[in-house]
Amino acid sequence: MAEVSFPEILEGLQHSQMNYSTIVAAVLLMVYDYFLTLDREISSIWSSRWNVIKILFLLTRYMPILDSVGLLYLILLDISLDGSSPETCSIVYKVSAWVLVIGIAEAEILLTIRTWGIWGKDRRLTIGLPIFYIVIWGGIFTFMGIYQSSLRFVVPPRGLESAGCFIASSGPIVFACWVGVLLYDLGRKAF
Repeated sequence: MAEVSFPEILEGLQHSQMNYSTIVAAVLLMVYDYFLTLDREISSIWSSRWNVIKILFLLTRYMPILDSVGLLYLILLDISLDGSSPETCSIVYKVSAWVLVIGIAEAEILLTIRTWGIWGKDRRLTIGLPIFYIVIWGGIFTFMGIYQSSLRFVVPPRGLESAGCFIASSGPIVFACWVGVLLYDLGRKAF
């Protein structure tokens, strides 16, 4: 077990509290939005015929629920008497990150198809947009893999076992994933 200094403990507690508050707020907002738009979803989506667009929409709409269940599981595990192990934290964080990235990638496919349709299904876009998507999203998935391998969790100090997951270290390359999403959105709109 790696030793953790007092400032690292304080920082870990602050990050845990901020993460938990953000996760709970996001889940509540998602549930509110879900029920706010459920009637329109039922009348517009569920009654329509099945096609690729409908499947992409449903995956984009419901993958965040899977992610939320995993994150809420982590929070509930953290506040239990046993706390969570570094291995459990690593697995849940990694699965959550991949679900998030895949969900964003699916949503971008829908937006790309919309862009293609708005521009009259231009032949140049039929070729250019998929190539652009593969290049940018290939980079995003690569950066996410590198970031995932840089995550290191440690056992919380004695007496703070229920304080949550303590990230001992992580690489800053996760920033590149968000830059990639930004570049893709800018590029898609420029087409």
